[in-house]
Amino acid sequence: MVKLFSHEHSYKHSWGNVTLAWWRKYPNKYSAHVKEVDCYKREMDAKTGTLTAWRLLACEQSLPSWVVALGISPNAYALEKTVVNAKDKKMVVRSRNITGSSLMVVEETCTYTQDEKDPERTHYKQEAKISAFMPFVYHKLEAYTVEGFAQKSQQGLQVIENLCDDIVQNGLKAFSNTLGLE
Repeated sequence: MVKLFSHEHSYKHSWGNVTLAWWRKYPNKYSAHVKEVDCYKREMDAKTGTLTAWRLLACEQSLPSWVVALGISPNAYALEKTVVNAKDKKMVVRSRNITGSSLMVVEETCTYTQDEKDPERTHYKQEAKISAFMPFVYHKLEAYTVEGFAQKSQQGLQVIENLCDDIVQNGLKAFSNTLGLE
């Protein structure tokens, strides 16, 4: 069985600021479940001006005992591929869990594009496909995961908004503040 999650949002900030903020999204106090993010490969296509980056995310989250009893670890890893096309003002982030993928696969796609009517706004679309492979409990596991997506999605939107506000107020100094390099 498959459960789908979809959400759209309009950021009140330019595509440049939103995508700049996205690179600083983790770690942050609102998404404490993401412990580490490591970029292990980057490519720049000189012809198209497209940047592609691959990252590994290490996460730790509190799970209900029934989920842990199914063999799903609270310590999890996910792979992420990000494609940034600055010319077209489009960034697509695709991620997929590694940990527990024999029990459940979570595939997420987030797209950031410049608003067609207002270049000072950014359109965001998040889509996730959750597929659990465990007889008798797949419905419950998928529903639990979709509910988690809804909660974390709202937190993520607020983090980006806060980082964008910081960029507008402090320019690039905002990043040294985020990193504790003041």
